[in-house]
Amino acid sequence: MSRFRFSAVALLLALAAGACSDSGTGPEEPDLPSVAGTWTGNFRDGSVRLVLNQSDGEVTGTLSIGRSEQPLNGTVDATGTFVFATETAPANCMTYSSRGLQLENQGGELNGVMLRASKSPPCDEPGRTLVEQGSASLTRAF
Repeated sequence: MSRFRFSAVALLLALAAGACSDSGTGPEEPDLPSVAGTWTGNFRDGSVRLVLNQSDGEVTGTLSIGRSEQPLNGTVDATGTFVFATETAPANCMTYSSRGLQLENQGGELNGVMLRASKSPPCDEPGRTLVEQGSASLTRAF
């Protein structure tokens, strides 16, 4: 009878240890806030519009200022910080970027600093680049 009890206790301990084991998938990734959607607001001397798509932390989309529209690529992290850069517009060698727009007000606003860099064409030749920065405040269009 004692051999049966020992076997039963060993079996229960083995089952309990198995139930507590790590699944092997590693730590869970933090939930990332979404910046996907259409955002409108102001930057420096004009209105700005961002149309963003998001897959995990990777963000793609377009930035429109005035009549200019440029593709952008960026990232968003678990704190809601969105960083991006546009491709260079060939007509005026202009690019836009952010040092980190912060998602605020329950995800309804992006606020922070954006940069605009421009130079005289041709874009791939050395030359003086003008860099301007300014506050940006954008609201999500729901």
